[in-house]
Amino acid sequence: MDGICHIYIVRFRETMDFSSKIAFPDTLFIQDIDGEKLIYNMQENSYFALKAISREIWEYLYEGRSLEETLDILLEKYDIDREILERDMESFIHSLIDSRLLSLEPSEQHS
Repeated sequence: MDGICHIYIVRFRETMDFSSKIAFPDTLFIQDIDGEKLIYNMQENSYFALKAISREIWEYLYEGRSLEETLDILLEKYDIDREILERDMESFIHSLIDSRLLSLEPSEQHS
């Protein structure tokens, strides 16, 4: 290997607390166009378009609902396994956090 060292970094995430509330930065410009939720993060100079369930999740959270409340609403609305929806929502929320579109706030019961 001629002295070359390969380092792999694996990022482990804690299990998401679905009772958390969501905080949104003040630097977002949000608009609905042709069934999409368009989000422009002015600080990061990045643009996002959300459709279908991702749009619904965003809207429930933006209204002030917790992840748990949003999960329950979607479980009532769609025929989907809870574990699958939790996993998919967790992945989606982490991608939004990584893109600095939102952050998690500890729930009041954990404060």
